[in-house]
Amino acid sequence: MTPSSYLICEGIDGILKMLYRKIISVWLAVSVYLLIYIIVLPRFNTWTIEYIKGIGFLILLQVMFVVPITLIYGVLISSLVERIIRKFKEKFKETTYRILYILLHAIFGLLFGLIFNNYYFMMVGTGVALLFSISDILLQSSSVKQRQLLYTGALLASGIILLLSILPHLGSL
Repeated sequence: MTPSSYLICEGIDGILKMLYRKIISVWLAVSVYLLIYIIVLPRFNTWTIEYIKGIGFLILLQVMFVVPITLIYGVLISSLVERIIRKFKEKFKETTYRILYILLHAIFGLLFGLIFNNYYFMMVGTGVALLFSISDILLQSSSVKQRQLLYTGALLASGIILLLSILPHLGSL
């Protein structure tokens, strides 16, 4: 293998690793977002079966829209932000780099809502972008043990979300 072809393979491998990290970050961010959504959503003191069914339906709607948008728009924007910031990484301290990284993600999350002129999209976009960027930074800089803890937390959040979305249908089985 020639040195230049080795660099190309290394570049593609680096891009694939980055995309894998971004997809895991989407999973973490959306899982935590949905868990927060479920916790914040209750507006009544009673948890009736109709209310739980309504939450299951709202979770389904959130998953249908938030996951694909975050996968497409979020991963694309995050990859561009990462490439741009890495060019200037030497000029910043690590803390400044991370704050700028998170701030740019939040701005682009807010921008998504501004495009549609929708307050709800602005808040959800900003919230998910913040969760996404924080989980991405944690995955970049964490040890294997810390990453496993992040995955376990996301699995638990996903399990709780799945349980809450399936719960209304258990009576009809």
